[in-house]
Amino acid sequence: MSEGFKPILIAGADYSAAHKQPNPTWLALFEVLAASGAKAKPSSAPSRIKKGTVQEKRNNFLHLRLVSLENTGSDRLFHALMETRPLITGLDFPFGYPVPFLDWIRRKVGEGGHADKIGNAWEGGNDDKIGNAWQGGNDDKIGNAWQGGNNGKRQPGFISSHDWQLTKELASMAFSELESAVVEFGRKTKPEPLRLTDQLVSPKGTSPLHRINPGLLKMTWQGAGLLLDLKAAGFSIAPFDDELSSGPETKPKVLEIYPTALLKWLSLPHRRYKGAGATAMETRKEIITALARSSGTVLPAAKLHTVNSCRPLELKLDIKPSLRQQCLADDNALDGVIAAIGAAISLIDPRAVSPASLEASPELSHQCHLVPREGWIYTPCLLKP
Repeated sequence: MSEGFKPILIAGADYSAAHKQPNPTWLALFEVLAASGAKAKPSSAPSRIKKGTVQEKRNNFLHLRLVSLENTGSDRLFHALMETRPLITGLDFPFGYPVPFLDWIRRKVGEGGHADKIGNAWEGGNDDKIGNAWQGGNDDKIGNAWQGGNNGKRQPGFISSHDWQLTKELASMAFSELESAVVEFGRKTKPEPLRLTDQLVSPKGTSPLHRINPGLLKMTWQGAGLLLDLKAAGFSIAPFDDELSSGPETKPKVLEIYPTALLKWLSLPHRRYKGAGATAMETRKEIITALARSSGTVLPAAKLHTVNSCRPLELKLDIKPSLRQQCLADDNALDGVIAAIGAAISLIDPRAVSPASLEASPELSHQCHLVPREGWIYTPCLLKP
């Protein structure tokens, strides 16, 4: 690629809140080689698109090459994303808490004398800095990378009402303090509440308040700090800052991905692939083989075409043997790759993963307001057609 042009990248990371660094937080980076609204030929090459951009027309095909797969650890993930500036990044951790807990903790913090700090949404903070961090550089190129779709307009009903100040308060707590609050909340609230998106995803998600096996509470608490840093650096955090779109915004996007649900949607093995045992290794091998077949094959083969609720789309992946071996050796590395694939699917067909589809559901439309408060897992087919 000519000097002065940077490749368009799509990223995914399997986030870990383990104390020891580098913990198993793997960052996968895919380079966009080609995108087309027509059925792709095996000979698709980077020369088919304008360098530094993706074609402006509506796309349903992506050809991606996995260029790096690194265990950055959660402590270096922010800097890695700042250096690479992916167009869109899928992260595997809960972006928010269930509304019943948010309402309860808001009252609790208010009773503790901090009510004046809650609900002011960045007043007096570094609000003036937000959105300015990415001015200059090649930001204008990234902004033009994926035009079309809904032209960048917000989906109706999803104007952000996320309480960033409360997010900031919770992230600034000592984890022991937050954990004590969750234990107190749990004595009064049973069963453990799920977010709306956790209830709709298949397989069903675990509450971000869950403390042990899996320890999602610590991951949610620690991940919130990462989201705040990314927001301050000019990233758009979906769906809190804006509904996911394919318009010409200049901000790179970050969204929540649930690899297990995505694997299930792709009709790939989604259970018993974690761990170092023989069964887990064999299952990972099956997943990797399906995702990285011989050159010239559109992947994941017919899987994407069998889902009636999603328009036909194709994804071609180039993953060289050494990176496949990393996925085979470490399930966290594979989850990072799956998270990046989820981010790519959200570009191919934003409407397939959008919470805006809630508005058309007679059973769920009255719960639309929960999404910008709790977050959303961007996986296709959360809702039955």
